[in-house]
Amino acid sequence: MPKKDLRRFRDFSRSPYFNKHKDLRRLIDYLWRIHPRFDEKTCEKQRLFQEAFGADVFDEGKLAPLLTYGRRLLEEFWVYEEMSQDPFQKQLYLLQGLRKRELFPHYAKQVKKIQEQWKADASQDTETYYRAFRLDREAVLYNHQIERHDDELLYQAKQENLDRFYILEKLMDACEISVRQKFFAPGCSCACWTLCSSRSKRIKKGLSRCRPLPRTTGSI
Repeated sequence: MPKKDLRRFRDFSRSPYFNKHKDLRRLIDYLWRIHPRFDEKTCEKQRLFQEAFGADVFDEGKLAPLLTYGRRLLEEFWVYEEMSQDPFQKQLYLLQGLRKRELFPHYAKQVKKIQEQWKADASQDTETYYRAFRLDREAVLYNHQIERHDDELLYQAKQENLDRFYILEKLMDACEISVRQKFFAPGCSCACWTLCSSRSKRIKKGLSRCRPLPRTTGSI
């Protein structure tokens, strides 16, 4: 793990919300100090136990669950890091949390904010349509929760965005498969691979820019 990631993990582990084990915090601080010198001497069980539990008598049965919890905390950190780099995912989770807690006025404000952001974004690639579909699906769940049943247009928008995502994704995969089949065909040269790859990229770029229908998202 790069030291900058370990530093962020150390900060993450110091939050009582994520980690209430002081022993684990001490162990992670130790790993931070010795980075990148991870070898048999610095990472032997007795040394790790001493850094975590101080002068206590070595007990592997006590160390093992701490290491397991540390691994789980690291996995949770990776999830948090990936989510923090995806603003859309954070917005979607916020909408879900507001809906489940029935904070509907705040929910409506967040939806309006997202729709304004999307109006300024002219992207029309597969990821855009997939996100639009997921937002429409969230809007459907919201309407169900407030028992609103005049949302036929929302269902239509949801299906259209799903269709666009599916078709574009299928076409792009077909281009990639075609290129690979040509590349691995007997007698295929490097020049052939360069030509096929170039054509595939142009096709994918064209597909991502095509606009047979305007991108839509359902309204609440």
